[in-house]
Amino acid sequence: AAAKVKFDRLAAGDRIKAVRYLGSADCHYWPEAEDALVGALRNDRNEWVRLAAAQTLGKGCCCTKKTIVALSNVVACSMADGAPVEKSPRVIAAAQTALSRCLEKACTALPPAERVLPRRRTP
Repeated sequence: AAAKVKFDRLAAGDRIKAVRYLGSADCHYWPEAEDALVGALRNDRNEWVRLAAAQTLGKGCCCTKKTIVALSNVVACSMADGAPVEKSPRVIAAAQTALSRCLEKACTALPPAERVLPRRRTP
């Protein structure tokens, strides 16, 4: 078990580099990049890899429904997707920032006709 933990920690630097590189990919054309980023965010055992994934997603590279759900699960400390509850305050904060940016990007991407405001009720 100790050897496995040690090997995983030693390989974390390479996984962080890979996560940062995937942030340069357009997830529309490279959906596997989005899968890898979401996987790193939700399933990597190393806090620094999960943090790098949250920060990378915060740059807006993959603001899709799948990414928004994953970020929401981190922020809500949810296990709805089968991944463990996030315990790192740093990762949660980075995911909150990324989620805010993705939601902002998603809202501004809607055509004006689809940006419907709730109707005001008259007394």
